Amino acid sequence: MIASRPAGAGARVRICLASEAMARGLLLLSGLEETILNRRTMAMGWKFWEKPKGAEAAPGGEKLSKAKDIPDEVGRHLVVKLGKDPDWVWSLKAVTRKRPDTKDAYDVRVFSEAKAEAAGVRVQNYLALDNHPGLILYEGWFDKRTGTVKLGEKGPPGDKEKVA
Repeated sequence: MIASRPAGAGARVRICLASEAMARGLLLLSGLEETILNRRTMAMGWKFWEKPKGAEAAPGGEKLSKAKDIPDEVGRHLVVKLGKDPDWVWSLKAVTRKRPDTKDAYDVRVFSEAKAEAAGVRVQNYLALDNHPGLILYEGWFDKRTGTVKLGEKGPPGDKEKVA
């Protein structure tokens, strides 16, 4: 067993040991075991059997994505086709889910993250807005492959185009 510890507080320990048990004993004595084991646990992704927060499944068993910036196709549609203010449009967030029976099409709900926070609502996925339909500004679907976008306005009429 070779172990050396340079002088000074917080100095690193250099260890060349034949067995892990000896290493644990030395680390336990030096007070570093807990720190090293915590780093190892975080780096290796332990507890892989636990579902991460926000990875709720839809009734069909599909995983739903969390709220993100609005998809490019949807943002372009709002700015170009509907003539909405680009600064306002790109400040919005969206939640999506795959459409049944298609590969590249998604249902989308567009909302203002600032209004959701003001209402005390944490939008984690597409289904989270079912209980708060007043927060949905636009709802519809888009196809990534063809670029087709179909959106309908939702929510109170005074909420449109207010720059957040």
